[in-house]
Amino acid sequence: MKQRALAVLALALAAGLLPVSADNAGRNKFELHLFGSVAFSRITGSTLYSASWSSNYLSAVNEQTVITMYPDLGLAAGASLAYFFSPTIGIQLRAGFLGAGVGNTSVFNFHWTWNSGESGLLEQGFDRLGHITTLPLSINLAARTGTGRVEGAFSGGLTLFRNTFRADTIFGYGTTKTEPVFVDPNWVLTQYVDALPVGLSIPATSWTALGADLGAALNLMVNDRLAIRLEARCFYCPTKTLTWNFVYGSYDGIFFTDIKGQPFGAAEAADLARSGKTFTLPVNPSYVEGSIGVVFYLGGAIRK
Repeated sequence: MKQRALAVLALALAAGLLPVSADNAGRNKFELHLFGSVAFSRITGSTLYSASWSSNYLSAVNEQTVITMYPDLGLAAGASLAYFFSPTIGIQLRAGFLGAGVGNTSVFNFHWTWNSGESGLLEQGFDRLGHITTLPLSINLAARTGTGRVEGAFSGGLTLFRNTFRADTIFGYGTTKTEPVFVDPNWVLTQYVDALPVGLSIPATSWTALGADLGAALNLMVNDRLAIRLEARCFYCPTKTLTWNFVYGSYDGIFFTDIKGQPFGAAEAADLARSGKTFTLPVNPSYVEGSIGVVFYLGGAIRK
């Protein structure tokens, strides 16, 4: 992906070196660009938890939770200022803001078998929401080319990202309970099995990362000082692995009514850690945006 992006940027800058028409030979030194965008996030990480155990009359219990993230459409806005030291080549400083919802689906599969050979298999899904904000600050090499009322614009370079991510979800935690039940004329030991819908949370977590951006645009000239810009731009930001926190509390069983108010706390979390169960989520803040904005041409004109 990086190699393709660099190749596109090289072609864009080469295009910017092409001779311009007389109409564009006097383009102004500065371009101020204000824009609003829709953004398509690439947050598609997942978390997998699985465990197997047995207890008393239960010969085998297998449980698995798969948490899958899916991004919603985001909204973005920002501004850029470009200085052109020739009619076609310049440098650009660009700043923006992105906010997007990030949903997730948690699917829990629960399979148990009694010593008698009787078994059961159940599934439950949960939908939850999260959110990401990104502040990208880019320093780019910029190029422009074209004639008359339509101008092409290209830019790409390094981007410093400031990301903040939060999310909540649920995983299934299998449990069992035994208790004496009077069945006339005797007391018998009865065992129940179920799973608890234990909460997981990633509180608002911020981090900084260095990545890149690459964009292409059309400037539709209104007059010598103003243009409408239609732009598509992709942002690459490295993936960050975050850790889910357990939400301690008392939970009722997911599937049946026999287990109620069962605690899940530090002791249960420690048991999972000792057995090597990890709850992490890879978060990829990269995104693609399409924007519409205005360009103001400022400063004196550049002549060949």
